[in-house]
Amino acid sequence: MNNLAGKKKTRIRVGGLLLVMIFAVCPAHTSWALPQGQEVVSGTASFDQTDASTLNITASDKSIIQYNSFSIGANEKVNFIMPSLDSFLLNRVVGGGSSQILGQLYANGNLILINQNGINFGQNAQVNVGGLMASTHDITNQNFLNGQYIFAGTGINPNSFISNEGSIKTRDGGFAVLAADAIKNTGTIEAPVGTVSLAAGKFIKIDLYADGLVSVAIDEPTAQNIYDANGNKLETQLENSGTLSGAKVELNAQSVAQIFQSAINQEGIIRANEVKVGQDGVVEITASGLIESSGEIEAKEITVKSEQDIKVQGSYGSVGGSTVFEAGRDLTTTGPISTQGTTTFKAVNNINVNFNVTTDSGNLTFIADSDKD
Repeated sequence: MNNLAGKKKTRIRVGGLLLVMIFAVCPAHTSWALPQGQEVVSGTASFDQTDASTLNITASDKSIIQYNSFSIGANEKVNFIMPSLDSFLLNRVVGGGSSQILGQLYANGNLILINQNGINFGQNAQVNVGGLMASTHDITNQNFLNGQYIFAGTGINPNSFISNEGSIKTRDGGFAVLAADAIKNTGTIEAPVGTVSLAAGKFIKIDLYADGLVSVAIDEPTAQNIYDANGNKLETQLENSGTLSGAKVELNAQSVAQIFQSAINQEGIIRANEVKVGQDGVVEITASGLIESSGEIEAKEITVKSEQDIKVQGSYGSVGGSTVFEAGRDLTTTGPISTQGTTTFKAVNNINVNFNVTTDSGNLTFIADSDKD
């Protein structure tokens, strides 16, 4: 797609160190998909575009790089080389346009990608990283350098949307976090012995723990309409029809009333395998609005909790574990449900059982302040 016309070395001094940055020189009409307009804000980094389709970025721990654009074409590859598996690198897009990750993205450490104009991992995207935080909300340089991963949306941003159609995989014990006002996953996100978290809201805080697991909290809900890349208003804040797997999987969607028709639509596959007794094998689905869950969830402990209604069908649980559905208003079965382990249905108002609910190797409990049909 890109024809390399030549190479130009640009020297930039950051923190007293002289860096050599290599940029491709091409005709003005050429359309480049690789990251462009790099500026090292903190730390040290060098850029080596070895050919028209490959960019190698070598960076020190806690480096911060800003770009005019950050995309990867279908036949392109970007490699991030950091000092260790525990290293962090912040990449922030300050120009216009969304990030289109359509090719290969590799990092031996932990990568943060910020683009307030939206991020899309395409159908053929292959992301292999130590850990990943991708967000449409910015993080201050000081918070990043202090290890405080606080992502805050500012002002009106109708493009605060992340979609994944491809494959995202972390190292063992890593994390994959998508944080935006709205999220859609139709691909695969895998964090073996680690955490997968989809967090939809306005102010999001991510805590990293020594055991390798991650906790994500939403302190401020989304309060505006969000649109996809085609300009269509999103009616569901968080959708998963793909596959999510890790030791811990979180789906969290928080918005003010009337912004979305539903908060979460989970019709995909979620697997959380227990690797440490009492610590892993956890799935948590939490929302301020309607949760529709019709997929397959396999975990030791499953919690589906909404401040409003829950509509549920599908397959849940594992032998010896527990599954809890807790609705702030009504809880309704919209199809057959099969569970394993202890299963509890709780609702402030009504529990409406319209289809068969079967359980294997466990107890089935209904708790409602009003009626049970």
